[in-house]
Parts: sequence; structure tokens; C-alpha cells
Amino acid sequence: MLLELPNTGKAIAIQHCEALDKSYPGHEYDEAMSLIRRLTNDPYDILAHEPKWHQWSIPEHSTNVVRVAFHFLVDDLLNQSEAVQKSVKHLQSKMIDGVSLLDLFLISIPLHDIGKYQPIIKPADEKKTIRSGHTGHEARSGDIIRKLSNHDCPEELHGLRNIFNESQINANHLAFIEQCARLHYELGKIREDAKNSPDGYNINFVSSEEFEYACKVITKEHRLDLNIIKGLYFLVDNAGKVDMDVCTAYQKTTELDPKNAKNMLPQLMDLRKIPTILERAIEQYPVNRAVALNYLNQLFN
Repeated sequence: MLLELPNTGKAIAIQHCEALDKSYPGHEYDEAMSLIRRLTNDPYDILAHEPKWHQWSIPEHSTNVVRVAFHFLVDDLLNQSEAVQKSVKHLQSKMIDGVSLLDLFLISIPLHDIGKYQPIIKPADEKKTIRSGHTGHEARSGDIIRKLSNHDCPEELHGLRNIFNESQINANHLAFIEQCARLHYELGKIREDAKNSPDGYNINFVSSEEFEYACKVITKEHRLDLNIIKGLYFLVDNAGKVDMDVCTAYQKTTELDPKNAKNMLPQLMDLRKIPTILERAIEQYPVNRAVALNYLNQLFN
């Protein structure tokens, strides 16, 4: 599936671009359409994937998240937190037509960002600039996955559908995979709550009453297995955006020597030849990780 994803993504982008060209004619949309046209030319274009927050292109990022997920949730599970272990055990114990929810979650990962091949056109800002972006891509990923089980599945998705058919992934499996994709960034909403907290979005926020309340709000609409998916996705997705070795090294440095951690980060990045534009993404990783782990802890307390 990972090998098929770039071709499918490019085909989705081409169809999307053709539709937008009809809906948004005129030179005022040239800048907005440039992002979308990048994806029609090269699905591996890193500049079309928010390079301030992602070291790699869309398909490369998805591949890396798969790698991270298997590391955290399979190979290195015994070294993870108790909440992560309980989460994995719960998903392993629940089945849909003979396939565990953990396996369906892992299958969803290559597709979680497929909606980014359909960037939206954003309204003009105060400078009268019209842009495009990936806001709401979670829902678009879900919409695309839903089409895989339709009798009139679009031609650009036939490659993925054939893979699922050969793997005996049925409509019930796809329905859960769709839910996973739709919910993969739910914990990102906590950042908005953090803006109204005294400390902002930092490690102190994770132990605050505001954070505890935000978690309760996020969990009230879904059953336990889907709430677990939200936490695990936030853990592995953020760990897969930038070189995990650097993120892990920085996270451990913040725990051992928090006063000097930020000063040491440029050296860590230079050793791995990571662009300086990603500095903020790495700085945010320990907070994102703490958010995911503390959220999962609350689920089991």
C-alpha cells in the first residue's frame, strides 16, 4: 500500500486540480493553485507539505509514521508507558470480522493524510491574498477512504481498492479505518484550549486543570477504542514528522537539563542535517508527547 500511495495521491490531486480550475478561474487564484499543482507534478514535493512542521513529503511522512508506530506499539511496547501498553492490549482484544482494531489502526496510517492531496482554497486575507492549505484534511481523508467500499469507486482509487480486496479488507474494516483517519488529529484541538491557559501550550499546561477539562471534552463523544485511537495517533503522528532520534534526544534533554535544552538543539539538528525551519516542530515534540501520554493515562484512570 505504501508503494501505491504516491501514484494514488497524484491521481487524486490531478482530479482535484481539474475541478478547482473550473470553480476558481482567473489569475487571482494562481498562488493558491500553485500548491495543488505541485502535488499534481510530484507527490513527493516537500514544499507542498507544510515544511515548517514536516521534514518529509506526504508519502514519506506516512511511511515514517508507520515505522514509528511499529516501534512504539509492537517492537518496543514493553518499554512504553503503562497507558500505551493498556491501549494496545485493548485494541488487540477487540475484533471486526476477525481483524483486531490494532491491526486496522496500523492499516489506516498510510492513508491518514491522503486528504492532503485535496487542499482547500482559503478566502482572501487582509492583504487580499488567496491561499490553499491542508486545513480539514482529516475529514477529506475519511471521505476518500469511504469511497473505497463504494460500487462506483473512482478510477484513481482502483489501485488501493485492489490492494484491500486482495488483503480481504471488507467494508466493515474500511468503516473503522475511515473513523481512524477522521479522528487522527483530534488532540490537536487541545492546542487551541492551551492558548487560553495561563502558561500557553507548554509542558506545564499538560498538568493543568484546563488540560484535564479539554481531555474530557474530547472523549465524551466516542467509545473507548476510538478515544484510544486519538491518543495513539497523536503520539505516533507527531513522532513521525521530524527525525525521531533528534526528537527523542531533545525530549530527554528537556527532562535532564531543561535550562540548556534549547541551546543544545541547534547542535543536534546540525548533526542530522535537519533544516533550521523545523526547530519549532522539534521544540514542540516533548509537549505533544506529554499530551498524548497524559491523555491516555486519563482514559484508564
